[in-house]
Amino acid sequence: DHLLHLKDSFLLLTSLQKQHFLTEIINGCDNTQLAFLNNLIAPRLKVDFLKELPPEISLHILSYITDPKTINRISSVSKYWNSLVRDENIWKLLCITHHYIPMEQHTPSYVNNSHCHHSQYPNNSSNIISYNTPPLMINNTVLTYRDYFKRKHSINRSWNQGGKVTTVDTGFSHGLVTSLQFDEKFTVVGCDNHRIEVFDTNSGKKIRTLEGHEGGVWALQFKGGEIDDPERILLSGGCDRDVRVWDLNRGKLKHVLRGHTSTVRCLKIRDKRLAVTGSRDTTLRVWDIKKGVLLHVLLGHQSSVRCVDIHNDIVVSGSYDATARIWDLKTGRCKHVLVGHIQQIYTIVTNGKIIATGSMDAHIRIWSIDTGECLATLHGHASLVGQLQLSGTTL
Repeated sequence: DHLLHLKDSFLLLTSLQKQHFLTEIINGCDNTQLAFLNNLIAPRLKVDFLKELPPEISLHILSYITDPKTINRISSVSKYWNSLVRDENIWKLLCITHHYIPMEQHTPSYVNNSHCHHSQYPNNSSNIISYNTPPLMINNTVLTYRDYFKRKHSINRSWNQGGKVTTVDTGFSHGLVTSLQFDEKFTVVGCDNHRIEVFDTNSGKKIRTLEGHEGGVWALQFKGGEIDDPERILLSGGCDRDVRVWDLNRGKLKHVLRGHTSTVRCLKIRDKRLAVTGSRDTTLRVWDIKKGVLLHVLLGHQSSVRCVDIHNDIVVSGSYDATARIWDLKTGRCKHVLVGHIQQIYTIVTNGKIIATGSMDAHIRIWSIDTGECLATLHGHASLVGQLQLSGTTL
C-alpha cells in the first residue's frame, strides 16, 4: 500500500519536481541498484531509426550498403530490419555492384509508389512497401535476385579462398583438350593433336608427352597411385581406333589393343586387369589390359557408343541410338536393353543397384539394374545432360 501511494504521489508531481525526486532516489542507491536501473532504462532510450522513417527512405538508405557481410549483420538486428533487407531491389543493386548481372535498368527509385504495393510488416504498426521487381531468368529457371546473389557470391568466395590456382598455359602444342584426369601427383590431358600431356599436379610443370596415337585422343583413364599400389596404368583411345595401355609412372607403352573399326569414344577401367571400350563402330570391347588381349565383343547397339560405366561384373553403356544396355562382364551377354530416351544418350553411371542416364532430350532416367525397369524420370534441365556422377544415393 505504501509503494502504491508513493507511485500515485509521484504521478501528481510536476516535471521539475519529478526530476528532483528521482535525483534524491538515485543518490540513495548503491552500485548494484544503479546497475539494475541502467539495464532497465537503457533499452527504453534506444530508437530504431529505420522504423521511425518512411519505408521508402529506409530502403533508400540500405541501398548504399554494398558489403554482403554488413547486409547479413543487418538482417540479424530485428525482424523489421530482416524484412527490409529482403527487398529485391537491394539485392538487384548488389548484383549490379558486384558485376553479377549487366548494368541495364540501373538504380531503381524507392520513392515511386506506382510500382509498389503495401503489406503489413512484422512488429510494426506502419506499412512497408514491397516492390514488384521482376525476377531473374537464368537458363529458363526463375530466381530471386537474393538467391542469385547468394549463389554467385558463394561461388566467387570459394574460388578466391578455396586454394591456389596454378595455370598451365604452355606444353599443349596448340592442341584442344578433350579429356583429363588427375591425382595428387599427375595431371593427364588428352588432346586432339594426337598427344597425351602429363603434368606435375603440384607445380603445373610438364613432365612428359606420350606419343603414339595417330589421331586425336578422345578418352583416357588411369588407375593406381595408392600407397600399397604405386604403379599407375593409363588407358587411352581416340580417332586412330587403337586403345593404348601405358605405364604412366615411367611413360612407357605396354600394349596396343586393336579391333575397333572407328573412333574410340569412351572407356572405363575396372581394375588393372579389365577394361571396357566403346566406339563409334557401335560395339564395346572387353580387354585384359594386363596381357593385352581381347576377351569379348559386345554387340547390340545400333549407333555410336558414347558412354560406359562398370560396377563389379556389370557393364552399362549408353548410345546415340537412344538406348542403354546392361551387360554381363564375364560372359559378354546383354542382360537388359533400356528404352525410354528419345534422343542420344551422352552419360551413364551406376552404383550396382541403379543406373542413371543423361540424354540430349534434357531428361535423366533412373533404371533398375536387376530388371531394367525405368524407376523415375528427372525433369528440370533445359538442354543436353552431358555429365552425371553418383555418390552413394546422391546424383
